Amino acid sequence: MKQVRATAKYVRISALKMRMLRPLIRGKSLVQAKSVLQFTPRKGARITMRLLSSAQANAVNTHNLDEKTLIVQRSRRNDSPPNVPCVNCAERE
Repeated sequence: MKQVRATAKYVRISALKMRMLRPLIRGKSLVQAKSVLQFTPRKGARITMRLLSSAQANAVNTHNLDEKTLIVQRSRRNDSPPNVPCVNCAERE
């Protein structure tokens, strides 16, 4: 199973606000996760949507994966000073 990762550094949003979005997208396909975030009225949803788009571009352009088979495997938010949200997507088998 190939994994694709996308990170964003120095995002100015609290970890708690980003953590509230994790259960909404974890385990869903990339298309479902994007549609859920599109209608979520939170600042963190816009940031996570950009991360998902970046992970999708990485998967298609770098790893030659089909974007319809991608699922959101893990989403996390570090509390360290760079404030790094991270999204891992994996290919569905």
